Amino acid sequence: MTHHARTLLLALLLVLSPALARPAGAEDVAVPDTPAGALLEWFLETAAAPSEEAFEGRLGETMNDIPAPDVSVLVSALNSYRQHTDGGFVIAKVTEVDALELDVLLRAKNGRSWWIASLGVQEAPPHLISVYQLRPLVNSPLEGDESWGDLSWMLGNRPMPPGVSIRVERILEGRNKPFLRLGEGTRVAMGPASKIFPIALFAEQVAEDTTLFERLVPLRDGLVSLISPALPVVREGDTYSAAELFDYALRGDLTAVDQLIGWLGRGEVEAFVADVQGDDSPNFPFLTTGEFYKLKLLEGDLYDAYVSAENEDERRSVLVDLDWRKLPTEEEAGAIVSPTRVREVEWRASADELCDVLARIEAAMDADETGAVRAALNEVTERKRQLGIWSFVFRVSGGEPGVFAEAYLLERLDGARFRFVLLAEDPDEEIDYKLFGTLSDGIVRLMAIEP
Repeated sequence: MTHHARTLLLALLLVLSPALARPAGAEDVAVPDTPAGALLEWFLETAAAPSEEAFEGRLGETMNDIPAPDVSVLVSALNSYRQHTDGGFVIAKVTEVDALELDVLLRAKNGRSWWIASLGVQEAPPHLISVYQLRPLVNSPLEGDESWGDLSWMLGNRPMPPGVSIRVERILEGRNKPFLRLGEGTRVAMGPASKIFPIALFAEQVAEDTTLFERLVPLRDGLVSLISPALPVVREGDTYSAAELFDYALRGDLTAVDQLIGWLGRGEVEAFVADVQGDDSPNFPFLTTGEFYKLKLLEGDLYDAYVSAENEDERRSVLVDLDWRKLPTEEEAGAIVSPTRVREVEWRASADELCDVLARIEAAMDADETGAVRAALNEVTERKRQLGIWSFVFRVSGGEPGVFAEAYLLERLDGARFRFVLLAEDPDEEIDYKLFGTLSDGIVRLMAIEP
């Protein structure tokens, strides 16, 4: 699976499947005063102490449009769930379908698993059960006791690329609680995930003045890049609102990223980078993604001059001449199947530094009392949230042969927040995407169930 495809898969898992720790005040979750609500209360009581007698007179002729199972089978299943949940479930969220049916997000009382229950009753009194389904969302009790220690063991017992930087932390009562660290201070390649810098800068500016979202941005035809589904053609002077441009950049349009850099000003982006990384940042000048692809793929004197430049001024001089070179095609970029100039042409950062950037994004989001910044950054839509458990997901990713980069800021429905950054580079061998994909999935799972 390609890095791009795996990232899309992980994004779906983040929004739709991992579950959360017990929400503060979970006992106050409202249960509808409807036939379906009464069924929910009955179900929770039954799950805590299942018996065949409890089902007497409650089952309708069908459940989930199939013949109702034998009562002994239901009791046996609930006894198994009870054993693995320390006595049943706590309600996290109730989503009403109508008065006769609802979906419920539940957490096991032991905090090690999360479940969805779909419950429904027949229309006519006495409202016998017609829909009754319970399924695990994440970390089923039968899967074993995974832990942060298990992930640490995996990292310590698997061959790693030459450059790896990982940090996972929870923001708890104003303090950072780290869970996983590996080379967290090491600067490694991050590919187009570098867009996190202009995104964070703009988020801070909008937090101070939300009218910036409404500002019209004139496009510049010299700022184009590859992988631009929203802006495949750029005409000088065409205008988009800053909000539109920001949304395109967030969703992976690299021309939009470059237009955002141009509008904010490269100097302003570099000042932000220096504030995060210091004056020894390896990202001066801060490349646009178009410049990155040109230097990555073009042969000749300008590439040689850039990599042999002795100082920042010489590199900037090369970029002026590079501006007139034609951008490589997506076909040319797609033909690269092995690490290419990973050490020579890249944006670089450490997991610690990118967690600091995530913290600044978080601060900007909280400072904006209108909620506009949060809404713009959030991948979680109201529709996807119906049975999901993350209330907020911000992420950037970047990948190419020899580079793997992901950075996430996450918030559960209970308000618990997490940051994690995973960066890996190998200038000689393609990254083991399966290994790092498994690692990312494990991190998401553990953040979901962390008390």
